Amino acid sequence: MNDPDPAFDADLPPSPPDDGGALRPLFGLNPVLEALRRKLAFRRVLIAKSAGERNPRHEELIALCKEQKVQFRFEEAAWFDEKLPGKNHQGVVAELKGGARLIAELAPFLETVCRERPRPLVLVLDRVTDQQNLGAIARSAYFFGVDLIIQESSYSAPVDETVHRVSSGASLVIPFHRCEKLSSALLTLAEAGFRVLAADQESGAIPIHEADLSGRVAFILGAEGSGVRPHLLRSATAVVSIPGNGDFDSLNVGSAAAVLCQEFRRPRG
Repeated sequence: MNDPDPAFDADLPPSPPDDGGALRPLFGLNPVLEALRRKLAFRRVLIAKSAGERNPRHEELIALCKEQKVQFRFEEAAWFDEKLPGKNHQGVVAELKGGARLIAELAPFLETVCRERPRPLVLVLDRVTDQQNLGAIARSAYFFGVDLIIQESSYSAPVDETVHRVSSGASLVIPFHRCEKLSSALLTLAEAGFRVLAADQESGAIPIHEADLSGRVAFILGAEGSGVRPHLLRSATAVVSIPGNGDFDSLNVGSAAAVLCQEFRRPRG
């Protein structure tokens, strides 16, 4: 997952020495700009030559590169189309040091989070394979202060440049933990004192605005269509639903994640 894109690396000047970490391409003006604002570690940035056409965001991009001493250079627009076919680059591409923050050991990470955060929030994604959905979830997660996203190693969308672009770089900031079985992760969450709530529209589910969201909470969200698998529903502390007007049986998983996170952060009486 952390291999650099060979097309992106083509024809670039020699890289300065770094700490040996993996490299990650990031495409598009907004994602690169957001990553610069968050002071992520960059190797370099390439910008298409567009004299007289640059907007204020391009100027901010260049200013941030100079401020953070990030190497950047201009290329002809044809270079991007030739070297990066099929990429939604918008005339901006960057090479980041590292990439997604992957947490190897779940229990120690949760111990640290629970010590530092009064109300930690975790999202557990059950076989969410669509990268657009994962990107939307990561963006909402960053906005609402989610502390960790958990996925299974298989049957899950990769955290790659598509997800980084859709999330506007948020997936480069939010920590991810990938495990062999979500059931083991749920057990670890329970042992760390998390209330595990599965999102499902089944009859008898507690409306989210009535659920107990105090303390440490982890939401399980399932893939569209199949939802949360039955054995994970049974492992949850409770099952919650998002009430709607009845014309649709559920939201897509990206929208559902945003609603659940907002409800968790909403002040209650």
